Amino acid sequence: MAFLRNLLATLLGLFIFSFIAFFILIGILGVAAQDEAPVVEEKSILWLKLYGVLKERVVEDPFQDLFPGSAPRQISLLNIKTALEEAKEDPDIEGVYMEHMYLNGGFASLKEIRDAILDFKSSGKFIYSYGEFISESDFYLASAADAIFLHPQG
Repeated sequence: MAFLRNLLATLLGLFIFSFIAFFILIGILGVAAQDEAPVVEEKSILWLKLYGVLKERVVEDPFQDLFPGSAPRQISLLNIKTALEEAKEDPDIEGVYMEHMYLNGGFASLKEIRDAILDFKSSGKFIYSYGEFISESDFYLASAADAIFLHPQG
């Protein structure tokens, strides 16, 4: 009789645990699915943080948020180009602010970004570039800007 009572108690516990876990999972998925596009206000500036490893396409790593700094930051070439193209057409975006902190990428990828910057510049909007220190690849991108601001010791 004790065996049957323990078996039923275990099955009931598993059923309750599964029921609660199901609703917690649904809640987590519901919150994650609510990613909305950011609202661009009037007179906004596109801020490009140009540091890390430049890749053509970056796969989202869910563990990167859990362990920040465990791997170098990866920047998507396609995302940068898309952001510049959309900012060029958006009337609420006044210009671009590029912040350089050592971008690691090949010169073919850097040329694509620089061409996208020059295309954005043809819209008549401003582009400012800043860095505490600027590497050769950062300076290549910054040279397309209207003004380059550099820390005196950079």
